[in-house]
Formats: sequence, C-alpha cells, structure tokens
Amino acid sequence: MKALKNLHGLLQSSHSYPGPCRHPCQHEADGHPEERFGEDGLREVVQGYVDAWERGDVDALAARLAEDAVFAMPPEPTWFRGQGAIAAFLRATPMREDYRWRVIPTSANGQPAFAHYIWVEKQNAFVPEGVAVLTLDGDKIAELTVFRDPELFERFGLPARL
Repeated sequence: MKALKNLHGLLQSSHSYPGPCRHPCQHEADGHPEERFGEDGLREVVQGYVDAWERGDVDALAARLAEDAVFAMPPEPTWFRGQGAIAAFLRATPMREDYRWRVIPTSANGQPAFAHYIWVEKQNAFVPEGVAVLTLDGDKIAELTVFRDPELFERFGLPARL
C-alpha cells in the first residue's frame, strides 16, 4: 500500500497525469452520493453503468459521462479526458465486441465502485480484471478510475470468479 501512495505522489507531480478532481465535485463537501441525489438516483446511475458495460454499449456509457470527464488507470500513465476520447478508448479496448464482462456494484470510500470480471474461455469463467471507482457530479460521471489489480477483489470480499 505504501508503494501505491508513493506512486500516486509521483503521478500527481507528472505532467501527464490529470491530478485530483478538477470538477465541481461534491463528494467531499456533501457526503455520500446517495445523500446528494437520493437512493433512486444513485440506483439509476449504478444500474445504467452496469447495463451499458455488460452490453458493451459505449454510447450509453459515454452519455453518462460529464463533458470533461476523466478516465484513469493508476499506476498506468495513460489517461483520457472528455466524452469523445474516453468513448474512443473504450470502443477500441475494454468494450470491444470480442470481450464479455460481468460487473458487480460495490463501493469504495463512499463512492460507487464496480468489480469488473472478464470472460476467459480457457477458464470457462469470468475472472477478476479490475475495480472501477466513480466520482459523480450530480448524475454524471466526472471521473472513472480503474484499478487493474485482481488482488483487490479479495479485499472487497468479492468472488474470485463468476
């Protein structure tokens, strides 16, 4: 964990990293997302994210993004800003047609999070790929941060395969 904190510090000082939230995010000032726009509003955001990802519907997911949303995968130096750039990345890589996903909602530090499982034919199962954490600005996704560390699944009490 110490190594991750050190790496995070290095990334923040890097010119290629977008840095902390630059949106008028209310997650720190106003508490849990459920408190900001209600249980039904949060449920709709969560279900819409799961449905779009599992169907591979990039357009539906992109429509849920804030116009200047940020997608990052620490510690990878690659990140994307804006609906168009994020959609192009998703379409070309994780949400391309030959990938199949199962997504399980969870939470991390009071924010909506999702365990992403990818289908691996050789294992005949969906196996852990990463945990995505959302930062919301109202009902829009301001930041989507994906931690591609299958060991996180155990820490979250998630199954090792589906």
